[in-house]
Amino acid sequence: MNWEARARELQRQVDDLEFRVENLEAALNAVGAPYFAGLTATEEKVAQLLRARSPNVVTKQAVLDLLYAFRSDGEQPEIKIVDVFVCKIRPKLEPLSINVETAWGRGYFMPGASADAWDVAAGKAVA
Repeated sequence: MNWEARARELQRQVDDLEFRVENLEAALNAVGAPYFAGLTATEEKVAQLLRARSPNVVTKQAVLDLLYAFRSDGEQPEIKIVDVFVCKIRPKLEPLSINVETAWGRGYFMPGASADAWDVAAGKAVA
């Protein structure tokens, strides 16, 4: 293959890759990144679980199962990690009037008013 033909082939590949990158960027932007209220992906999973089950208590084991049930290595971190996630979530949600409460000895819950505030902040409020 001569140099001109090789240059054309490389330019075609570059154009194809640029097109694919643009499509991927558009798909990522459509997903809504960055995550809600500055939460990480894992923190958002925990907060969404609390919201979905509000005002009921979510056990620490339920959170652990949500996050780590399908790990390929079969190992789970200590249950104390749930406390760490909740500790990190609380200050991020507090400015939005969303609270995560502790049900001592049982787990955590998001009170009804906080669930409503979550819906408003997430743009899911029902008129």
